[in-house]
Amino acid sequence: MFSVNIDKLIKMTPLEAESYAKAADSLENLLADKGNMLAVVGSGMSSFKLAAAFMEKEKRVLFADADFSQEVFLGKYKLGKNLKGIFDYTQGEGTAKDIICVTNREKLDVVFTGNVENLRFDGTALKTVLEEYAKEYDLVVVQSDEQGRTAGVCDAAVLILEESQYSELTAETRIAELDKNGCTVLGVIIDE
Repeated sequence: MFSVNIDKLIKMTPLEAESYAKAADSLENLLADKGNMLAVVGSGMSSFKLAAAFMEKEKRVLFADADFSQEVFLGKYKLGKNLKGIFDYTQGEGTAKDIICVTNREKLDVVFTGNVENLRFDGTALKTVLEEYAKEYDLVVVQSDEQGRTAGVCDAAVLILEESQYSELTAETRIAELDKNGCTVLGVIIDE
């Protein structure tokens, strides 16, 4: 197990922090009877800030970067391609606890993507590891791929659209696509 400092990644303006706190409150209520695995489809940094907002509510949170289409957080931390992550685990490498990265915030841990080259997406293995984490944490926030394949193995999902990309039609179309992949979409967050 290793540790990273997340202060720069979760730094928000007071208005931003208030918006994420309100979103966390709403999602907590909507998620209450569904489970504790919440997928986020959209901006990786926004999903991480949402995880931090749940942490600020005194929740023990695990953020899992399970967007196999890109390695956002590994690149930000410049940790290299050899770091084992959630997709290495789904391919039979390591244990679920070995890939958890503690942060400098007591109630927020991270699991990175890992090696996504030559990945065979295994939704069953991914669901198994996420359910294992869900037993240990109050909430598991999962960064999903845009198509929602990862989100489809979670209890529920939220879609984050940038304000410049938002329209009612776009939101409805994206939600319909996610529904096809088995996602229970709780709502849409418009990110400014």
